Amino acid sequence: MAKVKGQGTESTTDSRDKVGMDGGGGRGRAVGVVEGRAEQEQGGHDGQAVKHIAEAKERQARLRVESRDEVCKGVTSSMRHRFVDDLRSLNSTEAWILGVLISIMVGLIVFLAYLGWFWAIGYNEATPDTRVLISPDDQPNESLSCEAITVHVHPNGGNNTGSPNDSAALKVVPCRETLFDVAHRGWAALGADAVGPNELRVFDGVGIQLGTLDEVVDGGHYYLVLAFEYWFWPGLYIGHVAVVPHLISPATGKPLEVETLALEPRLFLMRGFVSASEAEQVMAAANTTMKRSEVLDTSSSGSSTSKVSAVRTSSQAWLGWWTLVTWTLNARIEALTGVPSHNGERLQVIRYFNDQHYWAHHDYFDPAVHISRADLASGRNRMITVLFYLNDVEAGGATYFPRAAAPAGVGRGPLSSYTNCTAGVNVKPEPGAAIMFYSMHAAGHLDGALDVASLHGGCTVESGIKWGANRWLNNRRELQLLP
Repeated sequence: MAKVKGQGTESTTDSRDKVGMDGGGGRGRAVGVVEGRAEQEQGGHDGQAVKHIAEAKERQARLRVESRDEVCKGVTSSMRHRFVDDLRSLNSTEAWILGVLISIMVGLIVFLAYLGWFWAIGYNEATPDTRVLISPDDQPNESLSCEAITVHVHPNGGNNTGSPNDSAALKVVPCRETLFDVAHRGWAALGADAVGPNELRVFDGVGIQLGTLDEVVDGGHYYLVLAFEYWFWPGLYIGHVAVVPHLISPATGKPLEVETLALEPRLFLMRGFVSASEAEQVMAAANTTMKRSEVLDTSSSGSSTSKVSAVRTSSQAWLGWWTLVTWTLNARIEALTGVPSHNGERLQVIRYFNDQHYWAHHDYFDPAVHISRADLASGRNRMITVLFYLNDVEAGGATYFPRAAAPAGVGRGPLSSYTNCTAGVNVKPEPGAAIMFYSMHAAGHLDGALDVASLHGGCTVESGIKWGANRWLNNRRELQLLP
C-alpha cells in the first residue's frame, strides 16, 4: 500500500503491516504447539507399544519355561514309574542279586572312606601326640610376678623310688624365665642325659600339657616327658586320689577321680567310669556273639595258636569301632590315658559264669617266648590295660595282682601259685568302675620295657555272673583296618 499524506494514514499503514506480521507469528506458534502435542501423543503410543511387546515376550518366555518344566516333570515321572515297574517285575533271584550288588557298592564306599581316614592319620611306628613343644625362642613374660616360687619336677611318671633322681626342686622367677628354661634346668637337675632344644614336654599330674610358664603354680609338681614318648600317670603313693577336671564321670556328672592302688605295677581305680546305660549297651551288643575264651599256645619255634584251656574258662566277644558306645568309651579312654585311640585294639567283652576264672597272666607278649614275631623284637607291645566292670557280682570275681604288694625289685621270680587270689592286691568288681594298669615301665617304654609286676588274673566267680570289658593300648600305633 502506498504511503498517503498525513501522519495518521502512515500510522495506519504501519499498524496493518504490524498486525499482519503479528498474526503470522501467532499462527506459527499455534502450529508448533499442535505439532509438539502430536509428537508427544505419537511418542506415548510408541512407548505403550514397546511395553506391550516386552510383556508379550516375557509371557512367552515364562510359558516356554513352564512348558519345559512340565515336560521334564513328565519325563521324570515316566522314568520313575518305569523304574518302579522294572523293580516290581524282578523275580526273587534277580532282586536278591540286585540287593547283593547294592550292598557291595555301599560296603566298598564305606571301606574306601575308612581307608582314607586311616591313611589321613598316618601310620607310624611311634609318634605320640606333640601338640605343644616349648621352644628356646620363647621370651619371658615380664607381666608375671618377679617373686621366686618353688617348682618340683619329676621324670615321666615319677620313679617313686625316693632316689635323688626322682625329683628336683627348682627356684623359679616367673618374670625372668620361660617354661623352656625351667624344663631344661629341671632335666639337668634330674641327672638325665642332655636333650635337644625341642625334645621336652611338660605335663601336670593329670596329663594336661603346659605351654607357658604362667600355667605353673608355686609348689606344683610337673613331669618332664621326651617329645616322642607317652605321658605316664604318676602313682605318687598308694591311696593318692587325683581329680581330673577335663574328664567328667558319666555316672556322677562330676570330674573323674583316679585313685592309686599300687605303684608296681602302676595300678589305678576310677569309679563311675562307665554309666549304667553304657554297660547295658555293651552287654547287649556282645551277648549274641559270645564264645569260649581261648589262650595262646606257643610252640618251641615261637609260633602261636589259640586253644581252649583250663587256665581260662570265661567267654568273650569283640566289639568294633562302628557302634556309638564303642566310640564313646574309646574317646574316654584316650582322654584318661593321653594315648591316641588308634593305638588301641578292639574292645573285648568278657563274661564269667559261676565257678569260671582266668588265672594269673600278663597282657603283654613276651618276646622271649613269641620269638617268631619281629614286631615284638622291635619293642612293640601292649602298654596299658583299661578294664571296666559292667555289673554287680554276687560273690567272687575279683581282679588280683599277686606281685603288686611286693617291694620294688623283690618277688619278681616265678610264683608258687598262680591261682592264689589272696596274694597281692585284689580289686572287687564294682558296677561302672574301671581299673587301669601299665604293662610297661615309663623309662624305655617305646623300646618295650616290660613290667613283670603287671601279672594279674580273674578270681573264680563264686555266685552270679560277672561281665567286664577291656581295651589294650599299645606303645605303637595299631595297623588295623577294622579296629
